[in-house]
Amino acid sequence: MAQGEQLHISTWPAVWPTRRLASKSLQGEPATKQYDNIAANRTRTAAHCFEAKCFAVMCAGYMDKVMRDTVISHNPSAAETLDSLTQGQSCFLDPTGAQVGDSIQGEEGIAYAELDLADCVEPKQFHDTVGYYQRFDIFDLKVDRRRQGVEDMFVDDVSANKDEDGKASIVEDRDETAEKLG
Repeated sequence: MAQGEQLHISTWPAVWPTRRLASKSLQGEPATKQYDNIAANRTRTAAHCFEAKCFAVMCAGYMDKVMRDTVISHNPSAAETLDSLTQGQSCFLDPTGAQVGDSIQGEEGIAYAELDLADCVEPKQFHDTVGYYQRFDIFDLKVDRRRQGVEDMFVDDVSANKDEDGKASIVEDRDETAEKLG
């Protein structure tokens, strides 16, 4: 997001089996409902579009008869489960997470959508997810890439001095701290 993403591409499996049809639910009843891969994939992708203020190409694989038969040849008991699953969906989402253009589900094909990348600009201006309107007068983020030992883990606004044995002793610079506090 901080790099100005305008188009996010996500890929999803053709089907998403989460249980065999004969398995039991937490209440001990037969579990007949599978994980809703279409809703889950779309929710995840739409959330990213909304947060990043970008478009998305959501691509799901397609399980054709050859693929299904290959899986079943290795595990015949998988047939009932595979046949109960909903195929994934491929579609496009706009910066609000709404679907735009064509979608494809349960077949191979090509989907089309017209995406105007300028539509990403306005939402980024009113919903800052990367910090351009932060209070830099009171907020400062720095990454310390130096390797630190456990003894330095909780050192903040102090200088660590090491004794002859290499152990850290923390000495607070009171004047510097008082100056920072004003």
